[in-house]
Amino acid sequence: MDYSNPAAKRSEVPVACPSDDALVDILSRVPAKSRFRFKCVSKPWRDLLTDRLRCRKFPQTLDGFFLGGSSGDKDNFGNFIDLSGRPLPLVDASFSFLTELPEIQKINLLGSCNGLVLFGHRRVSDNYDSLGYVVCNPATQQWVAVPSCGWTPPPLSYLYACYQYTCTYLVFDPAASPHFQLVQFTQDEEGVVLQFRENNDDDEAVTEVRTYSSESGVWSNQTSEWGAHRCIMSSFGSVFVDGMLHFMVGGEYGKEDQIVVVDREGKKCRNIRWAKEHGEILFVGQSQGCLHCISGLANSAVEMPEVSVWVLEDYDKEEWVRKHSVSFAHLSGNLNGEDVFNFYFVSIHPECNMVFFVRSDSQKLISYHMDTKEMCVLCSVRRDYEHVTQYVPYFSVSSALANKH
Repeated sequence: MDYSNPAAKRSEVPVACPSDDALVDILSRVPAKSRFRFKCVSKPWRDLLTDRLRCRKFPQTLDGFFLGGSSGDKDNFGNFIDLSGRPLPLVDASFSFLTELPEIQKINLLGSCNGLVLFGHRRVSDNYDSLGYVVCNPATQQWVAVPSCGWTPPPLSYLYACYQYTCTYLVFDPAASPHFQLVQFTQDEEGVVLQFRENNDDDEAVTEVRTYSSESGVWSNQTSEWGAHRCIMSSFGSVFVDGMLHFMVGGEYGKEDQIVVVDREGKKCRNIRWAKEHGEILFVGQSQGCLHCISGLANSAVEMPEVSVWVLEDYDKEEWVRKHSVSFAHLSGNLNGEDVFNFYFVSIHPECNMVFFVRSDSQKLISYHMDTKEMCVLCSVRRDYEHVTQYVPYFSVSSALANKH
């Protein structure tokens, strides 16, 4: 068409633009990373892609992080770090639909899984660890209280100190079932007071395993076969991949660390080998459907000069492939040659090559993109926040979460 001809301009047929609903349907079929970039196309596209209601139609990706401490106080149970760039987050970051209920007095953030969040629950008058749990969906504000399994800490004696604690994991796979499970491991750390001890090695191991199913509504005791491991390293991450829960356990008396795989019933199904030459495990997570592991490599000069990200591309053969390496100094911010271990990892992005960590000195939550090697400070983190858990929204109403505020 000759646009220099005025007659041609008058005869031009305008191109029909798709409606917002049609555009949402189109954009729901593209990757989340592309949708994020499309916010730069125009202001209407940006408004559409950040609309809280329409976003429910998109396949969900990492929306942000919940942070919580261990004290269980109302002003310290959690905070939400929004990564979406929306004017308002998709969730009620104050969890007012829980904290305003009279029967819920203290909650403590423990973890999340596929859109559901797990809290420990106790009454203010209790002087021991936990009364029970609360599982909730922040996107729909549904929740359910899980009763206590009956576990209470043992008493302390004069000569022996017995410290018993639990690690509880939430398991939820909406593609397989609307119900969730809790898997609770009880660990003992026993030792005589120093003047009566022959060595400084504590005997720490999993002694009991309990599971809870929202379908049955009861706790079950499972047979424990965990005596060969010293302890579950819960602060080093965990992930639910291919219907199985994965986390790191410490090796016994100098043996290599391992990644253990358990099913929904807490049964240990397999150990995934981890070669010592890959370094010390710092974090376990998943990205793009594959199990990932972050490690620190030591040498004779400095303790951990390099951090590597590994991916288990062939799950059956257990072959780890190094995906990325970065200097310890770069992540720690000590580019003057000093390699100081002043950070810890909290997450791996589920859809792209990005990791998240907290610098202990500045208490900053930072993202690091493996492709561009760029770091971005996201926010400051309170020192009493001991749990940082990623959040991917789940907007479907669940029959397993019967209560709604």
